[in-house]
Amino acid sequence: MELKMEGFEDCFASLKDVVKNTPLSARRGLQRSANQLKKAARDRTPDSGKEHKSKLKKKYGIRIKEEGYTMKALVFNSAPHFHLIERGHEVIIRGKNCGFVPGKYMFERTVNEYEDKMPRIIAEEIEKELAKF
Repeated sequence: MELKMEGFEDCFASLKDVVKNTPLSARRGLQRSANQLKKAARDRTPDSGKEHKSKLKKKYGIRIKEEGYTMKALVFNSAPHFHLIERGHEVIIRGKNCGFVPGKYMFERTVNEYEDKMPRIIAEEIEKELAKF
């Protein structure tokens, strides 16, 4: 008895394409969700009204890091005074504590808001890739 199967070459070729392109689509989804997070944080960030080099709104950035089979999106703000505006700070004049300025928590609130949205955005990109199969 002989069993002969034909026509699987196309199926295996398209399956190889899916396996090859799924990490790329996951990276695209991660990049897209990180860009949306950055934009939302930038929109929520207050403006001082003064012109200077380290404007909070202009100092947001993104880095995608790949470690083995995992990917991370680092969304950050490189302004040197970002942590003071985000978490609050004491006002000290001539060595005396004159009060406390409460934090705005704009980035923390944005991250909490996007915690549920980011996996859905990444899953949509992967599903688009699988729909091609």
